[in-house]
Amino acid sequence: MNKTKLILLILGTLFLLTACEDSEKGKLDNRINAYWQHKINKEYGKAYEFTTPGYRKLVNKEDYILKFSNNNIEWVGSKLKNKKCEKKEVCTAILMVTYKYNMKLGMAGSEDVRVDTELKERWLIKDNTWYIVQK
Repeated sequence: MNKTKLILLILGTLFLLTACEDSEKGKLDNRINAYWQHKINKEYGKAYEFTTPGYRKLVNKEDYILKFSNNNIEWVGSKLKNKKCEKKEVCTAILMVTYKYNMKLGMAGSEDVRVDTELKERWLIKDNTWYIVQK
C-alpha cells in the first residue's frame, strides 16, 4: 500500500469515527430538547418516558404526572447551554430554563412571577437510549 492510500484510509477512518461521535452527541441533545419540550407542553406522560427504567420501576406514570401537574410552576422555555460527559455513558447537561411561578399574595390574590435559572441534569445511556436521572 502506498503512502497516499494509507493516508486516505486513515483520514477516512478518522472521519467516520468523528461522525459517529457527533451522532451520539446529537442524540443526547435531541433527547434533552424533546424531554423539555414535553414538559413545556405539559405532556408529562411523554416526559415520563425519558426517565430511567429504574426510576419507572419505583414511580408509576400517574404519580409522575400528578407531581408536575399539581404545582404552581409552569415551564416556559429551556435552552441547552453546555454538557460535560464524565464517562461515555454519563453526562451532565447545563440548561437555562424559564418558568412561571404563581405566587400567592394573600388577600391581594396572586401574581405570576417569571424566573430564569440555570439547571444541571444528569443523563445516562442504556441500550443506546439516553435517559434523565431523576432525583
